[in-house]
Formats: sequence, C-alpha cells, structure tokens
Amino acid sequence: MSAIDTAKEIARIASTATLGKDVIDLLEKKVTLLTEQVTTLETQNTDLKQKVANLGQQLAGVPPKGELHPDAVRLLKLLFEHDEGLTVSETARALGISKGMAQYHYDVLLDAEMVGLRLITLMGDKLTLLLKPTGRAYLVEHGHI
Repeated sequence: MSAIDTAKEIARIASTATLGKDVIDLLEKKVTLLTEQVTTLETQNTDLKQKVANLGQQLAGVPPKGELHPDAVRLLKLLFEHDEGLTVSETARALGISKGMAQYHYDVLLDAEMVGLRLITLMGDKLTLLLKPTGRAYLVEHGHI
C-alpha cells in the first residue's frame, strides 16, 4: 500500500467513525495536506531518478580516475616504440594533434612520472620526451601493449 493509499484509507476511516464533525473535518484537511506532500515528494523523487540516470550517462563517457586520455595513451605507446625519444613537435605530428595538446598530455604524463625529458646538445639544443619505467608499466598493466 502506497503512502497516498494509506492517507486515503485514514480519511475513509475517519469519515465513517463516530467522531465529531469538527474532528472529521480537521482529519480530512490533514489527510489532504499529507496527500499533496506525498505527491510532491514522489514527483521530486522521479525527477531526481531521471537526473541520476542522465548523470550516469554523462559519466559513462568520462574515463575513471586514474585512467588516461586516449591521446595520452597513444603518446605513451609512441614513446614505447621510440627508445631515443621524440620532441613535442614530432609527437604532435605523429599523433595528428596540435603541439599544444601534445604538450598538455606530456604535462599530465610528467606529473604522473610516466615520461621524462632529455636535453640533446648536438648542433643545437633538442629537448626530447622519454618513456620512464612507470609509463611502460602502465601500458603493459592496462593491456595497451
């Protein structure tokens, strides 16, 4: 029996019982108020359930915490194949992304200690990105290699 059915049953019992008219009227008003409140709560509950479902769908597209963006994984895989390392520009070209996005993913990976830097000074300075053991382990443990 739902809350509304219970409220209606109370109103029915009160109207058939041998109570004074003023008591019956008061009970009917209270039951009506209770019925309205229950209806409002049920509507709000339905709305909240819909919002939860919508948020669940939105979160389905977001990688879980600890997971990397697919382009960051591609960057790691690229470095896995190039022991000598690559510059940010070379990485961006190889992945088909902007240099800024390549730098962003590199920063995320650097913070996670999955990549490092090496400065090569042959005929000018060249800063290359290198894969660290943590990055290799991530690729292997998450089935990317």
